[in-house]
Amino acid sequence: MSAFRKYNKTDKEANKEVQDIITTYDDEARQVRLRAEADAARRKNVKPRKVMRGGLKQSVHGVFLRSDDDYQEDVDGVRYRGQVAYYNQRYGPEKIVKQGKGTMTWSNGQVYDGQFNDDKRNGRGKHTFPNDQVYEGEFKDDKRHGTGKYTWPNGDVYEGDFKDDDRNGTGKYTWSNGAGVYDGEYKGGLKNGKGRLAMPDGSVYDGEYKGGLKNGKGKLTLLNGEVYEGAWKDDTQNGIGTYTWPDGRVYQGEFKDDKQNGRGKHTDANGKIYEGEWKDSIFIREGGRIKTKSKRGNKRVKKNKRHSRKYSRKSFKK
Repeated sequence: MSAFRKYNKTDKEANKEVQDIITTYDDEARQVRLRAEADAARRKNVKPRKVMRGGLKQSVHGVFLRSDDDYQEDVDGVRYRGQVAYYNQRYGPEKIVKQGKGTMTWSNGQVYDGQFNDDKRNGRGKHTFPNDQVYEGEFKDDKRHGTGKYTWPNGDVYEGDFKDDDRNGTGKYTWSNGAGVYDGEYKGGLKNGKGRLAMPDGSVYDGEYKGGLKNGKGKLTLLNGEVYEGAWKDDTQNGIGTYTWPDGRVYQGEFKDDKQNGRGKHTDANGKIYEGEWKDSIFIREGGRIKTKSKRGNKRVKKNKRHSRKYSRKSFKK
């Protein structure tokens, strides 16, 4: 009690002084914790939680001070004009961060007009390239990421998903002058997965792709009514499949390089069956059998062992 009387302080004033000291200590410890959290987030390339302190927003850039809607800078041939935010750093000068809407122009003629966040292109924007290619859509960390539309100067258009600056996901590619339309999946900028390709000659492919080529199971329908359904490899009919003609003829069996190769069975419009080995769409009768139907409906079998005759794919079309 004597100490309080000496300085003319009451118990209440003394307790308040002690409490102020504790509050100051807690505030400094809190700031140390926030800086450590920001440093850890910067190393991991993620945003830390934002905290309001004294009406100012805390972020990885520091404490937000103010914004400017008409900031201009020209650094290393890259000119920027638009919105920015000023942050107070604990060490060093104020940090200026592109934040909001802005326009960035490169010395080679590229122009980006859109949204910025954390000093990078983030959000929706339009990027025009020197060769007149144009991308309009979503960005993430300076890369095309999300949904967007890419247009080439020759008139080709891709509209769909992007990831890491390339076509990834589902999209639609339309060639100029009616040269075809692809609607399906992409990976790494190439057709990959399931898709549908409509070609200018009227034919349609509906099936699987890998590496930009037809690979896997697919169905090709030609304008004249012919249909192939089966296995594909590198844009050619390879594997087991079925080829159907509009007049009712059917081939079931093996294919290689878009031709009937290997074991197969061909049934013509009259019910005659050619079953055996095929090479380059030509049926080889050696050791094979030709089955025909009699007028009564019973099957007759003609054997041919001495002579070999070949039936080409063209002969079946007559």
